[in-house]
Amino acid sequence: MSLEFHSDATIECACGLPLFPISRAGADVRYECANRHVRLVPMPADPGLRRAIANWIDKRSQQIEEQHRRWERERED
Repeated sequence: MSLEFHSDATIECACGLPLFPISRAGADVRYECANRHVRLVPMPADPGLRRAIANWIDKRSQQIEEQHRRWERERED
């Protein structure tokens, strides 16, 4: 199976949905689609793709942090 990055650093899942970078561990990036299919891929050498991957992961981290704040506020009410 070949690996082809789209310009936004997503890749195609076997199910047809886009896989998004969700985390990084060492030289590998963990990708996941909406169907929860997971694929580990090596970090690409291209600086533009590296920045796009970092942006996806940062956005996801911010969304998770905000959701936890909302849950905390709901518990306090």
